[in-house]
Amino acid sequence: MKSHEFITAIINEYQLARLSRFGNADKIRRGRSHTISSTIEDLFAQFLLANNPEIDFIYVDQPMKYGRSRRPFYPDVSVVKDNEIVAMFDLKTDLGWMRRKLVKVFKNHDKKAKLVAGKKCTLKDGQTKATPLGITFAENVTYSIVVLSDHNITRTSLAAHMDNIIKLGSASRVYILAAGAKYHLNEYGVTPQEIVDGVDMDGLALVCEEILKELRLDYDIGKS
Repeated sequence: MKSHEFITAIINEYQLARLSRFGNADKIRRGRSHTISSTIEDLFAQFLLANNPEIDFIYVDQPMKYGRSRRPFYPDVSVVKDNEIVAMFDLKTDLGWMRRKLVKVFKNHDKKAKLVAGKKCTLKDGQTKATPLGITFAENVTYSIVVLSDHNITRTSLAAHMDNIIKLGSASRVYILAAGAKYHLNEYGVTPQEIVDGVDMDGLALVCEEILKELRLDYDIGKS
């Protein structure tokens, strides 16, 4: 899965989320779309796995405990290599309510990554409810935020947030996939193809390369 295929799949899922799951869209009209967050988590996991099949597992929306902690936390996507969780991701369709709290949320994630680093991970597999043994959080585990669209925050505000985050010097990051796109990925009043055409595919490929570098991967995931 190339980066342009990934973003195109997200745009298509936004379109499908507006419709009844069982057809008859001409007579069954949804006022609010289906929730798409879970689908985006699955697509992001598939994108990562497609670019490195040597990943052991990718856990999606998996409750996890660390060390002796009794309270779980819930990364959207967690990547396991050699029985270590090497990276965790929090996926956001856009910044929404986070437009004023992005730095605070990032700091909390970075703090969590440092807290769990090197500790034993306890979880129950969502399909079998079995408890895998021997999984730990890597010493240099990261907990990054991936934002699909930057359309509901001013460029000035976003730039200020990103500058403050960079100054923290963390290995975790904030990634904006469709940065500067002409449309929100869920834009109304335009065709899906117009939304696709409004995405800077070269910029998207560069962002995706940076995400894969965080996993210590090196694969060609460009737009062609």
